[in-house]
Amino acid sequence: MTLQRLYNRVRRHIWLWGILTICALGPMLSSCGNNGCEETRESYLLVQFKSTSGLSLDQLSTYGVVQDDSIVSILSSESKPTEVEFTLRPDTNYTQFLLNCIASELTDTTQYISMLHLWYSRQPYFLDMECGCSMQYMIDSARIEAVSSSSTDLQGQTKKLFRDCTIKNYHIINEENVNIILEY
Repeated sequence: MTLQRLYNRVRRHIWLWGILTICALGPMLSSCGNNGCEETRESYLLVQFKSTSGLSLDQLSTYGVVQDDSIVSILSSESKPTEVEFTLRPDTNYTQFLLNCIASELTDTTQYISMLHLWYSRQPYFLDMECGCSMQYMIDSARIEAVSSSSTDLQGQTKKLFRDCTIKNYHIINEENVNIILEY
């Protein structure tokens, strides 16, 4: 067999393998473009509100605070919330949310503004060819602080609505699990 014939034969085999590879991978590659993904790709932080003081949380408006201290509305008013979902920022390890709450006890209604601080790590997670990647988060720490209130205590201090911030589930994945419990 001459060198030219061997070269032509190898070239045909390479061409044939190329065609077979394209035929085999074609359906998988085209399904990515069709976005036939059935799985949830978003990972939400699920915060649960729990009354331990006899107060009733009547209304909640939440806002995201971005790096330049500007405020972005995330959720307009929600009446009688028990849980709320937040999307964490995938470009940083720290996010803060401003919670504007109206709570009542008997006939007394008070407006409370609190800041929820979250520190977390993040990691991309490959789901599959159709769904691509998702971001998973791991909460390092969380803290809630009172910013202002429409009433003060006897010492003139701003009244706090939230008494405790507990991390129940550190892993934030694309399943609906309560991650943080805010007691009021």
